[in-house]
Amino acid sequence: MITNPGTTIAPSGLHKKQKSRRIAFRRFMNNPLLTTGAGILLVVVLLVIIGPFITPYGPLQIDPVNRLKGPSGQHVFGTDNFGRDVFTRAVYGLRISVAVGFAVTAVASLIGLIVGLLSASYSVLDHIFMRICDGLFAFPSILLAISIMAALGPNPGNVIIALSIIFIPSMARIIRSKALVIRELTYIEALHAQGASSWRIIWIHMAPNTLSPLIIQSSFIFAVSILTEASLSFLGAGIPSPSPSLGNMLFDGKTVIYNAWWMTVFPGIFLVLVVLGLNLFGDGLRDLLDPHASKVKGGDDVGKQTLLEVKDLKVSISTEKGTIHPVEGVSFHVLAGETLGIVGESGCGKSVTAESILRLFDEDYVDYSGEVLYEGTDLLSLSKKQMERIRGNELSMIFQDPMSSLNPVQTIGKQIAESLKLHQGMKGKQACLAAVDLLRMTGIPSPEKRVDEHPHEISGGMRQRVMIAMALACNPKLLIADEPTTALDVTIQAQILELIESLQSKTGLGVILITHDLGVVAETCTRVAVMYLGQVVEEASVDDLFFNPKHPYTSGLMKSIPRIDGEQHSKLHVIEGTVPALHEIPEGCRFAPRCAYADEQCLRTAPPLKQAHDKHSVRCWYPGIATIQEETHELEIIG
Repeated sequence: MITNPGTTIAPSGLHKKQKSRRIAFRRFMNNPLLTTGAGILLVVVLLVIIGPFITPYGPLQIDPVNRLKGPSGQHVFGTDNFGRDVFTRAVYGLRISVAVGFAVTAVASLIGLIVGLLSASYSVLDHIFMRICDGLFAFPSILLAISIMAALGPNPGNVIIALSIIFIPSMARIIRSKALVIRELTYIEALHAQGASSWRIIWIHMAPNTLSPLIIQSSFIFAVSILTEASLSFLGAGIPSPSPSLGNMLFDGKTVIYNAWWMTVFPGIFLVLVVLGLNLFGDGLRDLLDPHASKVKGGDDVGKQTLLEVKDLKVSISTEKGTIHPVEGVSFHVLAGETLGIVGESGCGKSVTAESILRLFDEDYVDYSGEVLYEGTDLLSLSKKQMERIRGNELSMIFQDPMSSLNPVQTIGKQIAESLKLHQGMKGKQACLAAVDLLRMTGIPSPEKRVDEHPHEISGGMRQRVMIAMALACNPKLLIADEPTTALDVTIQAQILELIESLQSKTGLGVILITHDLGVVAETCTRVAVMYLGQVVEEASVDDLFFNPKHPYTSGLMKSIPRIDGEQHSKLHVIEGTVPALHEIPEGCRFAPRCAYADEQCLRTAPPLKQAHDKHSVRCWYPGIATIQEETHELEIIG
């Protein structure tokens, strides 16, 4: 990690900007989808701008003598059934399509942004706006557009209105989903505590954080609106003839397609090129602006290296009351560059699972079974010496309690330097300078001074950052972070999480994040595993878990989150009961004694972990029952 342990000089603002531009340009050039799409769109933009200067004829100029002439030197794309130059009309048709697409995208994005943010912030408006969106989604988009055009009449302005009505609901739902996650983050709560008005929070702090999905979705709306406009014009419900439109040209060409193929082929090529360019650009932009999107939504796990795969892990510990099983049948995997969140109440086995992966328990009293495959090697089968070479080097962990995890009699610098000496072969002064750089990297002020201090001389937040510096010292491939930001304030918490994410993007670092903060999970994780009493009860992508929880325990955790928009005097939801002791594990479903929906089958028979749908696993006999019951209750109230 530390390539130059010597004294570093902070670069000037100009150098930082130049470096940022170089990084942005390199990321752009390394994204083939983005560069290909941008190249196609550059050609389209040039045609739109210089089209009137390179076309030798007018788009409505008729020449009956030369009707239905094939491509030639005089007419590059041939002529149509009125003798009009096909190349000229295709260029002007492209200009109209791009203008309509741009206008529709601008209107749908602006109104969708406003509706999405207001829906996420005010429950009354949410019910109104989302029911309207549901109503619009009930109609096939092309039929809805035809109906609106039939009522308004065919002209470019009405086409823009019709298509905007179609695309506003999808944009609003995407912005709403993002805003709902942002609203639960800690810094939003801090702004409310500071007395910031709701409108200021919405437009100054929430809106900018929705720009990434807004820009990505806009690129797709641009493409689909152009395609839909062409479809409407082809059906006679869009741009009226004789105005040059790609859809009109395709309609004119279909009647003579066997005798004058050029009337259909060349406008079709123009349409395909502009839509293909926008789609490629949108896909590339998604990968560039939203690196989690391909992991969470796209399912692009193919080709990514599996760093860790835990298969049916069981941990048995001998105690005075007999053998207990704090972890039983746990399975999950972590890919390079992704973050797996593990959540659950205290006592559910999260930390024991993490420490078992690194085999940190005294193996005279603890037995492991199952497999823990790190890059294909079973860690449970390695000798203690082999584990020592991996532990703290390729696999690293940030512990929950920094005070008890740091040696009170050694300086901070010595404790960080120890792993550098052990795994990186650094000597005394070199390791000390590297320790200073690591402290600086984690945001500790005056690191040259702090390196010689003892743990009791610094604050709890600083101790936590020291633990993070120790964990990241040797460039690990997999980082297990057990409540890494518990003792940190909101600003430092965000800096640490950004640091971990930047390392992921640069080195492909895999992260297992154990936390109780579901806001942090929503912001940073790719997938989530929910644990209860030593078992994984649900695993899914972040979006799927937050908006479609299947297990009653997961639903209970979600409802336990305090809501800013909740009723002032409403009580906070509490999951009844407590996590049982490990020597009192229930016979059937482990959550059944605390579950409001449990029946005899739940109490007698333990459910297996099974697929609810694609990449969403749940350990429940009645997956989704909590959500169904809540929706039924809401309908009864509304009714």
